[in-house]
Amino acid sequence: MAATDPWKTFSAWCAGSFFAVTALAALLLILFDPYHNILFSPPVERHYMDNNQRYMYPALAREPAYDSAVLGTSAVRMLPPDRLNEGFGARFAYLALDAGTPWEQAQIAKLFFRHHPAPRTLIYGVDRNWCASPAPYPRLTRRPFPPWMYDENPYNDLLYLFNGKSLEIATRQLRRYVGLDVSRYDADGFEDFLPPDEEYDLHRARMNIYKQEEPIDLADLAARVENAAPGWPGAFPDHELLRELLEATPEAAELIVVFPPHHAYFYLTHKRRLDACKDSVARLVREARPGATVLDFMQVSPLTARDENYWDDVHYNRASAALAADLVIAAAATGRSAGPAVMTVRQWRGEF
Repeated sequence: MAATDPWKTFSAWCAGSFFAVTALAALLLILFDPYHNILFSPPVERHYMDNNQRYMYPALAREPAYDSAVLGTSAVRMLPPDRLNEGFGARFAYLALDAGTPWEQAQIAKLFFRHHPAPRTLIYGVDRNWCASPAPYPRLTRRPFPPWMYDENPYNDLLYLFNGKSLEIATRQLRRYVGLDVSRYDADGFEDFLPPDEEYDLHRARMNIYKQEEPIDLADLAARVENAAPGWPGAFPDHELLRELLEATPEAAELIVVFPPHHAYFYLTHKRRLDACKDSVARLVREARPGATVLDFMQVSPLTARDENYWDDVHYNRASAALAADLVIAAAATGRSAGPAVMTVRQWRGEF
């Protein structure tokens, strides 16, 4: 009997192991469909298991169960969905991206429009990222962005799925099914990303707001800002993209543009630029979508001037988010700012 060549045996074992592992990995990806974009995956409930919304939200933007959307950055992500859904009689998908650049926000919005040609209500949070001047805001962040997930060709997604990250997310899906992991986002994309209220530390919040231990006298800062030269000399290059986005917004939608409540210190520190930016955005809305509503929380008010309402200069607490949602609902219905004077109605359904 001829002796077996050990190298052939080893090579055959390696090749068999490689194909077996590859087959198992492919089966895991197909069964658990990490990004909800494999057409021939079994039709079972999926969960959002990746922290990077840029990979998770394309599937949500295509989901027919939602007829409305919240778009923007984390500055509007805490608006409570139960309040918005009830107040507008809608089902909101939360598509606001953490640190979303204007270009990224436009991509997810246009994807939603293609799959929802007649949405009920759209809330655009136009925050400081839209106010870069004179240079445009960077196109991307350090977070990876998958452009192949934002087109209408589902098959090119398969070219990018067989990698360690996708396998990690598929494994998380498996762990979620057996109760060993939790979803990163609710089915509508909402996430309460703030720490528990009992962990709030005013000293730490002030360090995040003022970048120093002691708070700054906002009245004194406001007086100094008022004495500065008015106006802003620079242009806002990203506003051409905003114009395109407004013109692409379906006519059937009730459009509400919201300037979110950044902390008063941040607002006052950049007041000339932010005021010019808001004026530019308001003009764009009047020209491109004259029937829209424009609401302005980005000002000095009892909400934005109270340090205890904030975790940092952009992210406000749950109570403030609930108040903001209620004011948005009331202003959209009546054209007036109800309750405390923390918001200005700059335009209501074309009236201003």
